[in-house]
Amino acid sequence: MTLSAVLIYSLAEENLPRSKECSTVNMLGISLKGTRVGPLALVVVMAVFVVSCGGGGTIELPELDSAEEYFELAEEFDSEQEYYDAIAAYSKAIELDPDFAQAYRNRGFSYYRLRKGEEAIKDYEKFIELDPDSPVRQSLEDAIREIKRGDY
Repeated sequence: MTLSAVLIYSLAEENLPRSKECSTVNMLGISLKGTRVGPLALVVVMAVFVVSCGGGGTIELPELDSAEEYFELAEEFDSEQEYYDAIAAYSKAIELDPDFAQAYRNRGFSYYRLRKGEEAIKDYEKFIELDPDSPVRQSLEDAIREIKRGDY
């Protein structure tokens, strides 16, 4: 593959969500890795991947009554490894209750899983600010140091 095709694939592979629904398109993209295809063919595969998998775009959340309900929905998305959707639901919970410490912590976990370190750090720090006596404080401080070192 040309260098531009490798870069396009690598960028897309790193930043797009992973889900069961995306596995067929993802496998197609992976099967092209290491072959001599032109950059246009790879761009087409990645475009199909983005359209098929949502590309980490905005999800339309259902109308729920409380921050706690959005938090529970986010946890369901997390359990399915739908991290972009989980982030959207945690964000809605935080919008409804800006002092919802666990929503910041869990949204930070989702960002971390997506390798979005700066966002994870902000959420971890907000959680620590809101719940300084939490038993997970030390673990989050360790994670912050790990992210800052680039070891995640």
